[in-house]
Amino acid sequence: MVDVIHDAKARTQLSQERCRLLLISIRKIIHRLNIQSKNMDKQFGLTAPQLIILQEIAKSGKISITPLSKSVSLSQATVTVICLRLEKKGYLIRNRGEDDKRSVWVSLTEKGNEMLLNLPPLVQDIFADRFSKIQSWEKMMILSAFERVVELMSLNE
Repeated sequence: MVDVIHDAKARTQLSQERCRLLLISIRKIIHRLNIQSKNMDKQFGLTAPQLIILQEIAKSGKISITPLSKSVSLSQATVTVICLRLEKKGYLIRNRGEDDKRSVWVSLTEKGNEMLLNLPPLVQDIFADRFSKIQSWEKMMILSAFERVVELMSLNE
């Protein structure tokens, strides 16, 4: 009986240690992204969400706010505010839809395209390059693990 209690206590301690290590790894990722975001803001006057939106618009060419907000996982209101700021900086233009005047389409200006061409590699770009080079089974394992972590950390979203 003592061995069973000891084994259970050891498994609990091991589980807690693994959880602690996982949370430290998550904090390291967040820290690295925050550092990059601060550097981007200092060097180029862009926040990480602004940059992500510019990249998504560049990829799409011309896109409306709703699909843009879905593709970058931000609310429509947030994307609208960010697009207004980027328009003021001259990086994009907003146009009303021809058929539906309520819809707004955004596209990059020449200045926006130049900005993206002159940026140093981003953490997510470096990650994507390295991730693309690993075996398919390992990609699926990492993806599955991260999706599970997101699920475990969510608060009934």
